[in-house]
Formats: sequence, structure tokens, C-alpha cells
Amino acid sequence: QDAAVRAARITQRLLAFARKQPLTRQPLDLNTALEDMEEMLQRAIGKTVEVRMHLAPEPGVVDADIDQFETAILNLALNARDAMPDGGQITIETEGVHFDDDPRTAQEAPPGDYLRVSVSDTGTGMSPETVARAIEPFFTTKEMGAGTGLGLSMVYGFMKQLGGHARLYSEPGHGTRVSLFFPRSHNATAAHAATADASTPEGNGETILVVEDDADVRLVTVSRLEGLGYKVRIASDGASALETLSRAPDVMLALVDVVMPGGMDGHAVADEIDRRWPGVKVILTSGYSPRMATAQTTRPFLPKPSTRAQLAQLVARTLK
Repeated sequence: QDAAVRAARITQRLLAFARKQPLTRQPLDLNTALEDMEEMLQRAIGKTVEVRMHLAPEPGVVDADIDQFETAILNLALNARDAMPDGGQITIETEGVHFDDDPRTAQEAPPGDYLRVSVSDTGTGMSPETVARAIEPFFTTKEMGAGTGLGLSMVYGFMKQLGGHARLYSEPGHGTRVSLFFPRSHNATAAHAATADASTPEGNGETILVVEDDADVRLVTVSRLEGLGYKVRIASDGASALETLSRAPDVMLALVDVVMPGGMDGHAVADEIDRRWPGVKVILTSGYSPRMATAQTTRPFLPKPSTRAQLAQLVARTLK
């Protein structure tokens, strides 16, 4: 289980660097999200390093993935800690900024209003040569086994996927500052940081079709759904999924993998289900899908890997 979790994290960071990580965007108040993280950050980096926050009054709201945002800030804080082996100070700041039409900034991010989150440390700093390579995947100055070299790569890719930008400034012997520029959201709705929900709502005998080509993933998914009180039918590709539905009128929901063999991906299967069986709900699931990562879709989406609670909550919510 630990090896699988580590592998999933590395894969997600590579996908983030490649800007292919599926993002669950929501209005996010950066100040609230950072305040909620403060205690966790202090515990994660230890007592020898002090975390200070200087948050601008009401910096505004951005559209971002709360999980990816928290992971990015945690990565930056851990990098800062590692640069201060004898202790020091991490300062996290927020402020509103504006990019004009200067072509130098336009190459980094389009002109407009942004919210900047900066993470600074009083550590050893980096040479210009190290700064130039800092965002390369797997590049690290840490000892073997002390890091993957994917932290800054993930942060950079995440910001680019949001339409923002990340800048790195460092001076040897003085410290490092990483600034994240988030496009300001025009959504005036009050945003609150999401809290983890570990509840597992159970089913009432509803029939679910699991469309999954990977036998191991299919086994785990079926076992979880049956344990939650659902009846399950299975299919290994798009064609067999449609055949199963044609002779199983009791199916109420189809959990469909996006990337499958046989010429039909999950999007095509879902479209065909909508056309032929409009009463059947559809949830798409994938660990990697460029179309899911870049295109808007109204269908519910379950990322891989997912927890039992995530599966239970999304299935129950979709059926309702």
C-alpha cells in the first residue's frame, strides 16, 4: 500500500509538470486556505523553522484545485526547510498584482490581475546554475533518497495549467523566494477551503456497471461497490459495456474508465449511453486523460487512485 501511494504521488507530480493532471477547479480564498494550513505546515517542517504568514487583506478569490494548491505549498515549505539545516524562518505572503502588456511578462503569463503567493526562506540559497535547472523533473541537489526532484516541477506545471506562472529568485547565502501568480477569479462567490470527508454512504441494492480493462483495478472497484451494498455488473471495454446494457435494464449507473482498448474511449462510451439509455447515470474515471485534463465536461469524474470514501460519496451523489 505504501509503495502504491508513493508511486501514485510521483505519477501525479509528473502529470502536473506535463500539465496533464486533471484539476477539480473551485473558487478558492487563498488567505483562508493558507490559514487552514498553518498548523499542519509547522508540524511538517519541525520546531527549528518558524512559519510566518503576512496575508494581504482580502486578496480575492482564484479558481484552483484545493488539493493541488495545498500540495504545492507543502512542497515549497519542505524545500525551504531542507535549505535551512540549522533552522530559520519561512515567510508566506499574499498580495494582488497586475501584469501589463510588457512583452517580457506576457511571455510568462497573459496581462491582467493576479494574486501572488510567495514562499521565502532564510536558507543557503542557490547558484544561478542551480536556479536555471530547478524546475527540471528529477533534478535535485539533495542526497540520494532525500527527494525525487519533482517538487518544483509539479508546482510549475500546476501553475501553468491554471493559466498562471511561477517565478524563482535566489541568492547564495541569503535565501530563496518562490512566487506563484494565480489569475484572479471573476467569481464573487465566497470561497472556503474544502475539508476532507471520510464518510462512506452505502447503497440500497442499485445495480452499477463497472467498465474497466485493468483486471486488478476492476477487482478492487467491484469489491468496494459490493461492500457498499450495490449489485455490480462488469465489462472490460466499450463494446462489451454496450452489450451488457442492452440486456441489463436494471443498471442505474455506469462507472466508465476513460482510456480503454477496442477503439472506444470512455467519452465515446458515455456519449453512446446518453443516446441509447438516457436514464443511466455515468461517472468517468481515469488516472491519465489529456481530454479530461484540458476539456470541460459536465459528467462526474473520479480520479485514480481514489479512496473507498471518494468512490462511495461520488456514486451516492450521482445516483441522487
